[in-house]
Amino acid sequence: MLPYAFSWFLAIRYLLTRWVNVIGMVGIALAVWAMIVVIAVFSGFIAEARAGIEAASPHLLLTGMKRGTDFRALEPILGADPDVVATAPRLTHFAMLFPHGGRSVVKRTDATAAGTGNYVMLLGIDPDREDRVTGFRSWLDPSVRKYSERVDPRNYVIRDRQNPFQVSAELVARAAAELQGVAAGSDLLAARDGIILGMDRLIRGDEMQPGQRVDVVSARLQPTGDGFKVRSIKINAYLSGAYFTQHRLLAQSVCLIDIGVLRPYLDGGDPLDPAQLVTDVAVRLRDGADRAAVAKRLERALHDVCGGKLLDYEQQNATYLGAVNQERTLMKFVLFAVMLVAGFLIFATLYMMVSQKITDIGILTSLGATPGGVGTVFLLSGMVIGAIGCTIGVITGFLSAYYLNAINDRVRDWTGQELFPTNIYSLDRVPVDLDPRWMAQVAGLALLLSLLVAWLPARRAARQDPIKALTH
Repeated sequence: MLPYAFSWFLAIRYLLTRWVNVIGMVGIALAVWAMIVVIAVFSGFIAEARAGIEAASPHLLLTGMKRGTDFRALEPILGADPDVVATAPRLTHFAMLFPHGGRSVVKRTDATAAGTGNYVMLLGIDPDREDRVTGFRSWLDPSVRKYSERVDPRNYVIRDRQNPFQVSAELVARAAAELQGVAAGSDLLAARDGIILGMDRLIRGDEMQPGQRVDVVSARLQPTGDGFKVRSIKINAYLSGAYFTQHRLLAQSVCLIDIGVLRPYLDGGDPLDPAQLVTDVAVRLRDGADRAAVAKRLERALHDVCGGKLLDYEQQNATYLGAVNQERTLMKFVLFAVMLVAGFLIFATLYMMVSQKITDIGILTSLGATPGGVGTVFLLSGMVIGAIGCTIGVITGFLSAYYLNAINDRVRDWTGQELFPTNIYSLDRVPVDLDPRWMAQVAGLALLLSLLVAWLPARRAARQDPIKALTH
């Protein structure tokens, strides 16, 4: 009991008389604070991204099918499954957009855009069937997201949600009048075929006007007797408006078009038939259905018909979700390096303390202190430094993350600048996800590191020869 008492007494005494140890406490506190706040914000962005992806993705997506698959052969098989509620045909193809009026859909120098230049992925959909699977018409509501003040999303709202791909003659004429010198077309009495772009794509480049003509240009390999030939594709379309979704990857890279308009250009047959050529099929399941089990069951049923795989929303976006998770993991390693630097500060201050207290160590051992008791003095010093720094870091980290948006707003009011600019990601707040388990792990890691770096100086103190220590 006596060695334990004198170890605590001397450890606290040494700490109170050597304020250089405050550097170690501050280092640990800053490292813990950074690991809590940064990862909380990072996790908040990931959680919001996952929620947006899940909301805009079908429960299952049938993809990777044989070339020229007919939806009419798939629909009875998919509909026969008791867990399938609705299905929607999709047709995908890559293209480029060339708006009339000398405006680019996306600036070529915009490093934040999903692609470069005017490249897009065309996604042909049937609005009615797609709405039953993914709630497509809810994408046409601008209140889903907050957007940059530079672009007013209300200007891109599609008025007729029942016919979202029809652009009225009045809208075409208005756009032609605003874009000086751009012809509106010959027949202004008929509605035009429209395309719908994501609002994220529009705000990252030059603005386009609803009703503005856009040439959709692509190519297709057409089989011939001795191989393939390249057939050019050009669709004269008009911008109908924008869709608004929290799935940013979708909104930046995908251009929506009526599947009936796209099919004839891709050898789809009669454009009046809404259920023919498909490259993908979106599937909605009943609530509570086991998606993995349904996917395996449907893959077996479709194996001889079209092949393909059924993917849930995570598998559909595996590359993107995997990338952001990898970035969070790398960020943890970077912040752990900061904590290692703080641990080195503790080691350096304790090692210097041992060097300066050799005479005290000799007196203690001559009075009967055991090597373990002497080493415990410096081990407890490291533990106290780590515990105080860890406690400060956890408390300040929690409070900083919890009140982050209030702090961000106050700094913006005072300085005109934001600590975390929300307009970059079109957000009205900074998403924060405080995980108690992560906070506990960070606190435990900080304490463990403090004990580990204190053990080396403590071991050196415990192994001191009392004769040489007194001579010193």
